[in-house]
Amino acid sequence: DLIEKGEKLNEAILEGRLMPFTGSVFVIFKDALSAFEFVDLFNDQFGHMCSSLSARIAGPFDKIELANLTKHKYVGAVLFVIMVACFVILVFFWSVPVAFLGSMSSLASVPGIGPAFQAIIKALPVTLVGILTAYLPVIVL
Repeated sequence: DLIEKGEKLNEAILEGRLMPFTGSVFVIFKDALSAFEFVDLFNDQFGHMCSSLSARIAGPFDKIELANLTKHKYVGAVLFVIMVACFVILVFFWSVPVAFLGSMSSLASVPGIGPAFQAIIKALPVTLVGILTAYLPVIVL
């Protein structure tokens, strides 16, 4: 029975390969080993670089967001690029102020503002300067 179902699935794949298609197909397997074997065999046979066919493990059917299937793959790529750009911008705008505030003790050697800043730093206890240097950037941001 299992071999017959496998043959029908192979026939459907070969026929479907010749037809124009859009969308997704879900195949529910009895166990994870069968699913992973199918994915490997399918991708070896059909999932080359120039093909738009690919098989992936989607997880439990009830956990799949079906609304995401109607989005074009380029939308996903654009959203990914936007996410990476936002991440880089946030890291930059977080790390620069943190590095600046974290190096408060070395600001005393800057010409112009150094002597005034050094007087303020020397007036504070060493413990308080350490706490400010460590935690002020996190609190401010």
